[in-house]
Amino acid sequence: MKTTIKIALFIALSSFSLMAFSQTNGTLTFTATTINQQGTYNPNNIMAIWITNSTGTFVKTLKKMGLQRVQYLTQWRTNSGSNVTDAITGSTLSNHQTHTVSWNCKNVSQVVVPDGDYKVWIEFTDGDYQGPYTSFSWTKGPTSQTLTPTNSKLSGITLTWTPTPSSVSENNTNSSSLSVFPNPFSNTLNFKVGTSSENCIVDIFDLLGKKVAHLEQHSIFSADILTWDGCSMSGDLLKNGVYYYHVTVGKKNFSGKVLLSH
Repeated sequence: MKTTIKIALFIALSSFSLMAFSQTNGTLTFTATTINQQGTYNPNNIMAIWITNSTGTFVKTLKKMGLQRVQYLTQWRTNSGSNVTDAITGSTLSNHQTHTVSWNCKNVSQVVVPDGDYKVWIEFTDGDYQGPYTSFSWTKGPTSQTLTPTNSKLSGITLTWTPTPSSVSENNTNSSSLSVFPNPFSNTLNFKVGTSSENCIVDIFDLLGKKVAHLEQHSIFSADILTWDGCSMSGDLLKNGVYYYHVTVGKKNFSGKVLLSH
């Protein structure tokens, strides 16, 4: 009975949130031109562009320009914790200008984020104070989008989402070279690679894309099994829920989702 309930719960979660667990590959391109705000240092200015999900959780910084007075990029610093992993960075800009950035829909852990609604934020200032900031929403999924919103502090705003054809999947299937079982699991999750390699890496991520567990074995063989005990890298037992795995075996990569149910 307990097993039946777990399986039913997993099926219900998968059916209810198919779109949320899909991971469409593609590119978001954002363009905007900052407008002179007549600040003390005008036309010199500092700025940041970053991504959050629909609930405001930080995903990734795309661009941050400015080494001095960065404390006045208040919204960016509060939301990102000043994280500039893989972002375009540089010194203070000498003029207001057009910024064009692209995002491959990967978070700071290099994992493609689930489909759904996201926001691209931009903040800038040319004075010793917090300047204008705003966000623009768009939907990551299999349908392309081009948006041209308006804002009194910016000009030439364009958001273009271009999905990669045939890239949407539930990421819940096993490959002939990888078996992940049992799923759902309560105590241990097994990864049987089905092939030999010099190295095998298993990373586990939560729904926000944060890496919560890491397994690695050198000189792995086709009969070997790596086991995850449902604990974080610090040894704490993780909460029940859906987690993503990313497995690298030599030059092959596999990903999917599993349900932890103690």
